[in-house]
Amino acid sequence: MRPSKLRSINLNLLPILQSLLTTRSVTRTAEHLHMSQPGVSDALAKLRAHYNDDLLVRAGGEMQPTQLALALQEELNGSIEALERVIERDGFDPKKLERRFVISTADVVVLSLVNKVIDGLEDEAPGVTVQFEGIQADYLDSVRTGEVDLLVGPHNVLETKGLMEMELYDETLVCIARRNHPKVKGQLSSRAYKDLAHAAFRANQRTNESFETTLVGTRQNDIVRLPHYTLMPVIVEESDVVAMIPKRAAEYYAERHRIQAFDPPFKVPNVTIAAYWSRIHDRDPAHKWFRNRVRSAAPTS
Repeated sequence: MRPSKLRSINLNLLPILQSLLTTRSVTRTAEHLHMSQPGVSDALAKLRAHYNDDLLVRAGGEMQPTQLALALQEELNGSIEALERVIERDGFDPKKLERRFVISTADVVVLSLVNKVIDGLEDEAPGVTVQFEGIQADYLDSVRTGEVDLLVGPHNVLETKGLMEMELYDETLVCIARRNHPKVKGQLSSRAYKDLAHAAFRANQRTNESFETTLVGTRQNDIVRLPHYTLMPVIVEESDVVAMIPKRAAEYYAERHRIQAFDPPFKVPNVTIAAYWSRIHDRDPAHKWFRNRVRSAAPTS
């Protein structure tokens, strides 16, 4: 039997190399692996010495991989996944987990998920924190590099190329207007609805169109676009502006604001809400545990 070359390198350095090649940043790798930046820099120095190659070089303000690093990256992904499968056989205990999971999503999705996601969390995984944040302009890079654990949003609306995904639940959209709105008395015609002033959801500055325009495929009279659905009932109840929001949120807000809900005067497809994550997290036992928790928290009706 040939002696194994595995002894020539500390295997703990390989996940660090994998993360560095994915994030191309010492800072983001330190955050992702819960390490100090000097610790990551020291690991990179050891990796460079082992391979006798710079692996990552700074060019134009960013770190770029060398040809050797690019070749190693593809091999690393498969090899580390195989090692993780071996290690997983020892079992995973969420009680021992110390980790913050970041979910990037819209506020109405938080409304649908948050209570069930955190229900019993303190007992099952006391070292875990769940952080919800809005969908930022650089959301795709943040998910790909693992900085964001889960992107949760409408299927086929967000750009999600190269990400893993799972469907969570379906959402129906309805319209809201203030109670006693002078032009909303029962069902509106399509023309009358489009002529009204609208408040619309726009996740971030990278998106040119509002979510409603993208979904329905026709333009409407958007006089204000908002980054949060939470603001819509506040604006709607104090003006003649109307809005289109998820039905679950409309029912929740109708109990707390002076608004009415009604069906759109044209066919609006249901929206499938899905979760997306990076391939670097796909076989991580802790991440799989958290994904299953989010899946279980999804509304069923």
